[in-house]
Amino acid sequence: MESANSCSPQHPPWTSREDVIAEAKAVFTGPVHTVTPGETFDI
Repeated sequence: MESANSCSPQHPPWTSREDVIAEAKAVFTGPVHTVTPGETFDI
């Protein structure tokens, strides 16, 4: 029996970028942006 935390090629350990964006847009009315490796922001 596999543990709940095990991974296999059919079930990767991450969520798709598109799923994350869709989930955020469903509950947040402002702009939604996922980060890209190396991207920086000035605050």
